[in-house]
Amino acid sequence: MTPAISFIIPTHNRAALLPAAIASARQAALRVPLEIIVVDDASTDDTPQTCAALTGVTTLRLPVNQGLASARNAGIRAASAPLIAFLDDDDARLPGSLDLQAGRLEASPQAALVYAQVECLPNHTLWPPALPEGDLFVPLLQSNFIPVTSVLVRRHALLAAGAFDSRLREIEDWDLWLKIAARHPFVSIPSPVAQYTEATAGSGQLSSNRIRMSLGCARVQNRALNSPRGRQLPQAQRDLLRTRLLRRQWFELTLAALVHLLTKPANLPAFRRHLITAFRLQPRHSLTNPAFRSLAKSLLRPAPAAELKSLRRAVYSDLAEFEDDLKNRPSFSLP
Repeated sequence: MTPAISFIIPTHNRAALLPAAIASARQAALRVPLEIIVVDDASTDDTPQTCAALTGVTTLRLPVNQGLASARNAGIRAASAPLIAFLDDDDARLPGSLDLQAGRLEASPQAALVYAQVECLPNHTLWPPALPEGDLFVPLLQSNFIPVTSVLVRRHALLAAGAFDSRLREIEDWDLWLKIAARHPFVSIPSPVAQYTEATAGSGQLSSNRIRMSLGCARVQNRALNSPRGRQLPQAQRDLLRTRLLRRQWFELTLAALVHLLTKPANLPAFRRHLITAFRLQPRHSLTNPAFRSLAKSLLRPAPAAELKSLRRAVYSDLAEFEDDLKNRPSFSLP
């Protein structure tokens, strides 16, 4: 039977997790014909042996580790179905979820992609909180609210957008959604479709590296703002979108710097890296923000814990003021 959906699972050194991910993929499509493609990104553990024992699964092995974008692209090239879905090896698809999404795309011939919420583990929260539909290029310029594990996308639209950019070692999914959204509407379904394991500082997931994520976000948004579709937006809208993203990343990095300084013992190298990156993204705001200037003094002399906790409260207060100010400015239909 010709598959309707190609399910691509990239993996690297997680042989113990792979069978559960594949089992969940099989249960995700109970009525729609499915092919499962596992891409081993040059694992050095028992992944080759695990893949060799799989039945009913197409397995590819890359000769050298190339990262998620290249691994997913290898799976896309091997795919034979008109619809593509993705699953990371530490996540799980919910039973019947692909059947529901395939039906939604069939009923929406103009849409290129259908997405949904995922259940974030270990706290069992649902993300994203809202599921807008239609032309999502402008909302996506603010942030990535489409979990890659929740996506079912038409292969022709994915390829027309250039697939994943292998030069990006993070945020490659957001970059792709923006390129597809510049051309096609998106739809959603109102129920969770997957379980997603949230990153922690020591998880080894790419999304656990705050500095790389922040710089990647800034780079991807800048590229989209300067794309042909992005340049059609009013300059005031583009400026607001840029300010929102850079300021949010500034807060994330500044708070991460504080956390590294408050740990016992203090991680001074990490503190410096996060603080310097925050300054690079928002130099003017850094120089005019009292809390940041006080925190920067810790580069020369360690501050008492009580003072650092006071600075953390000040940074959170600054964030609240910034978000309140944005509510009173033109939204340009941003969520």
